[in-house]
Amino acid sequence: MAKSGHRKETAASWPSASSPAQHFNSGAPTSSANPNPPLYFYPGASTSSSANPSTPPDMYPHGMDSSYTNSSLNQWKRKAVTVDDDQFGERTAYHLPYTPDEHVRLAGAWLECSLDPIEGNGKKGEQFWDDIAALYNSTTASNRKRDRNQLKMEWQRTKKRLAAFHGKSPSVETNLTSNELNLEAEKRPSAGRDKAKVERAGKGKSGGLSQELGERLDKFIEVNNQSMEDRQKVIKGELMVLLLLHEDGSFVFDDYLTSIVLAPPHKMSYQLPDTSADEEDAMEEIIDASSLYTLDDLLAEQDIIHSFAKEIATEVTEILESHDARSLARSAPRAYVNRPREEAADRLVRDYFCENPIYPEKVFRRRFRMRRALFERIVHALGEWSPEFTQRRDALDREGLSPLHKCMPAIRQLPYGTPADALDEYLKIAECTSVKCLKLFTEGVIHIFGDYYMRRPNVDDVQRLLDIGESRGFPGMLGSLDCMHWRWEKCPMSWRGQFTSGYKGAPTLILEAVASQDLWIWHAFFGLAGSNNDINVLNQSKLFVEELKGQAPRVSYRVNDRDYEHGYYLVDGIYPEWAAFVKSIPMAQTEKHKLFAAFQEGARKDVERAFGVLQARWSILRCPARLYDRGDIHNIMIACIILHNMIVEDEKEEAGNVLDLNHEAGSSTAFPSVFTHGDMPVFAKVLERDSRIQDRPTHKALKNDLIEHIWEKFRPR
Repeated sequence: MAKSGHRKETAASWPSASSPAQHFNSGAPTSSANPNPPLYFYPGASTSSSANPSTPPDMYPHGMDSSYTNSSLNQWKRKAVTVDDDQFGERTAYHLPYTPDEHVRLAGAWLECSLDPIEGNGKKGEQFWDDIAALYNSTTASNRKRDRNQLKMEWQRTKKRLAAFHGKSPSVETNLTSNELNLEAEKRPSAGRDKAKVERAGKGKSGGLSQELGERLDKFIEVNNQSMEDRQKVIKGELMVLLLLHEDGSFVFDDYLTSIVLAPPHKMSYQLPDTSADEEDAMEEIIDASSLYTLDDLLAEQDIIHSFAKEIATEVTEILESHDARSLARSAPRAYVNRPREEAADRLVRDYFCENPIYPEKVFRRRFRMRRALFERIVHALGEWSPEFTQRRDALDREGLSPLHKCMPAIRQLPYGTPADALDEYLKIAECTSVKCLKLFTEGVIHIFGDYYMRRPNVDDVQRLLDIGESRGFPGMLGSLDCMHWRWEKCPMSWRGQFTSGYKGAPTLILEAVASQDLWIWHAFFGLAGSNNDINVLNQSKLFVEELKGQAPRVSYRVNDRDYEHGYYLVDGIYPEWAAFVKSIPMAQTEKHKLFAAFQEGARKDVERAFGVLQARWSILRCPARLYDRGDIHNIMIACIILHNMIVEDEKEEAGNVLDLNHEAGSSTAFPSVFTHGDMPVFAKVLERDSRIQDRPTHKALKNDLIEHIWEKFRPR
């Protein structure tokens, strides 16, 4: 069976070479004019029985070298291969030798594929070597083409040979003993600067010089052996570094150049700490200044140094001046703006908070989004909550911002979405202080008023919601549920894919809310990425947590002569068919279905109206969020919802309760929960309640009963 990677052999054989030197002749064919055999054998070349073809260079097995005799070589001789007419000839067990040109082209193909500017060598192994084989074979004769496995194996063998060569070369270089090195050093010329190096090489061990002395002498000889141009570069670099690192930036160039950097070699000296007298004598003997420099060399260098010093003095001075300017800019005190905040505070009181303000209550309500009594209540509560909202004196014994003044940046940014820097003109508060006041304001509102104005509906609240729902034709309704998006302008780039929704086209954060007819928001779940849909948000929210625990008020109502014991929310078409949801009928056909769809969609708009009023009242929610931290954005959203509920309650109390004599008593009733505080909920009970919430047959039965109920109550007469 022919093996892959080898070509078919002929009956021709390889006679032994006459001498090993014949392997290094040229690759020309053997003839009478060229009695020496060729260096390499190319398959397909014509061979004559009278000629003596040479031994292929790769015929040696692993571990053999040219020291083998001709008799030993004959044991490994190969037969010729003829593949003239066979483009994809069958291979045999013998490997075709690689020529030097083929090795060069293999290395070039490997480098070409490895240095690919787009993919490089990050491809898979098979694809990488397929590309190498294609590139290699594009410049190879048809009878010398290789596949990827052959090229890969040859490349591995070549790397092993290179590794062996690099591993042996250091040992060859350091094969001489220390005495032989000393003898070699003595053969060098003893004149000039090399004399010091020769003397140090001969006395390095016997003299007992320290390692530090040897390193300094090596550096000394290396610098002095440099060309004049290189020495100028070294001197210039050292001078610039030392001048830039000087404390006050001042320097006397002439003294410095003469004494240290540009001193002639006969003035250079090295002082080692704690050296013996013998070592010092040896050092003086090694560093012979007269043998290193002549007087002519010294004078020539002094002229060059004098002109060179003038050149670098100007350049270094310019660098020092620019460095001083940058240092002055960095070390300058912080820019101070003398803001007359006392005048701004007095003007604020005259405009809105005195007995006879310039702007009446109606203007206050429009600009502050609430009545003045409610705003003053919030300011007073924040002053008791944190010392940040109290008036204090600074280090100069100057009165700081008042609590009223500190709340103004927040109450301007939330309703109008005003940038913090734009408030400086009227309030005389810096941008950073305005942003800080906004964050503290929202945090304080959540901490003080969140427990009450973001509470879950209690028994009284549920009873009121049931009565409102039954008057609108939906007994047992607790509100309407939906989601809204708030665009996040400062979303990090690494998060944009996660927070970008398909139809919004920009990073957003999602708010899930439940609202009633009076626009009170009873449930708010905010902060999920905009790529989620309403079902994903529902699965992560806490809307049914109290129901699952058994802590929610119990509900009982009657629809179409059938009793139900679980409230529900009005939702749109994306939500699942659960017993806790009532959906509309898309493309209604009958009159009953059309009437039900109209009433359901009209009542479900409560949450849409709440979103619209929330964004209109607090314009910061309508503009893209310009904060980076998700926690700060969450606080702003929740604080706006709390303030919204506070305004709803305040204005409802102002309007008073209107007695409706035509209101009919409903059949919906709310009861307190039977949950005992402190007891852990039984998991079996939790699963049972969850199955009741998600029961699909109950959803369909409730929907059909509501269709009949609305038709009986509101059908056209």
